[in-house]
Amino acid sequence: MVRPLLAALIISVIQMTAQGDKSVLAGSTDIAGVKSWAKGDLSLNTQDEAYGKIIKVLSRAGIKTYLNREACLKNQIVGTYNPTISAIILCTNRMKVFADDSREYEDLLASTIAHEAIHVAQYCRSRNLGIPYLGVRAGALYALPESVQSDIKKSMKVANYSTPRSVAWRIEAEAYYHERRPEEVIQHINSNCLP
Repeated sequence: MVRPLLAALIISVIQMTAQGDKSVLAGSTDIAGVKSWAKGDLSLNTQDEAYGKIIKVLSRAGIKTYLNREACLKNQIVGTYNPTISAIILCTNRMKVFADDSREYEDLLASTIAHEAIHVAQYCRSRNLGIPYLGVRAGALYALPESVQSDIKKSMKVANYSTPRSVAWRIEAEAYYHERRPEEVIQHINSNCLP
């Protein structure tokens, strides 16, 4: 399912510093002001500005956003959250390989932002309350389409969780569940990661 596009929102990098692997979206980036990035690797045109707001909320929570880091080369992934460096990593080069056109790319970028942001909220909740998941009803998670269930299994193999398999499944399922629910993602970050 591809969200309709709206050219009104363009997420752009305001400050980029070359770090050997190219690409840093600084955690303090203010995406409300539209600036251009010559490479154009991170642009998102969506009907809903909420995906851009997710990046802002993550920044307020101290989470940086990096593009195309080493993890993207080592694994078959489109994104990851690394709590050690307090950053989500978006593998935009890999997304471009998977997407047939700019619309699919933007959809994949938006859903990956939401997915990884949920992992941030889960990490904050685990750190604060000792509960590594957000509490989405099991019925809602089991009702995810079979294609998503398959993606959850693949993600679990790559993620190498140290938690029991049932908990790892729930963690991934919640992230997939929220990919199309950006406002809920923002609420989870606000309630679990910000004072």
